[in-house]
Amino acid sequence: MPLVVFIQTIASVESLEKVSFFKNIILHMPAVAALWDGLVASLALSTCMSLLPMLLMLVFNSCFVARAEVDQQHRLQVWYFYFLVIFVLLATAIGSSILITGEQLMKQPLSAPALLAENMPSSTHFYLKFIPLQMAAYVTAGMRNGQLGKYLFFKSLYGSEEAKELAEPEDQNFLGIGSRSARATLQLVTVITFCQLSPLISILGFMNFTVVRMVHTWSFTEVEGRKPDSGGMFWVTQLYETQQGLFLFVLLMSGVLAQRASGPGPSILAASSFVPLGWAYQGFKRRYRWQHLQVEDIIDEDMDENKPKINMRTPTRSNYRQPELPEHDNEVQNVASGMRTKLSLC
Repeated sequence: MPLVVFIQTIASVESLEKVSFFKNIILHMPAVAALWDGLVASLALSTCMSLLPMLLMLVFNSCFVARAEVDQQHRLQVWYFYFLVIFVLLATAIGSSILITGEQLMKQPLSAPALLAENMPSSTHFYLKFIPLQMAAYVTAGMRNGQLGKYLFFKSLYGSEEAKELAEPEDQNFLGIGSRSARATLQLVTVITFCQLSPLISILGFMNFTVVRMVHTWSFTEVEGRKPDSGGMFWVTQLYETQQGLFLFVLLMSGVLAQRASGPGPSILAASSFVPLGWAYQGFKRRYRWQHLQVEDIIDEDMDENKPKINMRTPTRSNYRQPELPEHDNEVQNVASGMRTKLSLC
């Protein structure tokens, strides 16, 4: 957190004018000062946060047991998203110590809207620079410079075919489906959170996800290897996290209206949005059983002849035989026949 707060501090050129070296640069090279103010702080924050997936995966692999790699990716998605929300989106509101801020909120929970409204509106310009930088990060990731470098290196040692296999897959810590999903959800939550304080961020968010659509579509279908099927849990988790971001938006706007409105009416009206939002969030969790199929639904589908059958396809063979099994094993067949005979007699 101190590192992130330091990056937030140097985001503004005005804060660097106290240092004589930076003051001379600001006076004599305004283009460099503008570049610093626009990109360097956001780039440093993005670089700092890009190291987090590697550290989290190190913890997960050392301390937790997973059934498959996809479970580790899902765990990374959940924890990485909350880390990003705290250390990127709420960094200005939390301050230099998350423990002190947490203790303050535990003593005075109702002070959360005022805490957000006091610090977050002043950082809207920072996030206006943060979103375009994410577009550049997606384009850079789409160039696959890491895979190209590994391919050229291994090609000089082993040849083209083996070099291609050794160069894949991409880094699953930072470019895996878990961290990608977490970063995309953070960007959407950031746009939602500041869409009223700075409407321009909505346009930047639309441009950002247009770039995401193009880069990921090309990467998934043309160059990257196929990933194990997760059954949709990454998508559902993104929906949950986006709805949780709506709570943050309502909390922030309630605090802003409480500070800037002439009376308590607008703030109370904004805070009343928690009721339908909470009802919708709980209804989403209860209503959509995406992991299980109800028996009643299966019965209704079987009884209704007009409905198309789900997952009904023409079989390509009468049975399945493991390729490793021998073609004819008389001993196994004799044992199986004997067991069937005994079961029939019983």
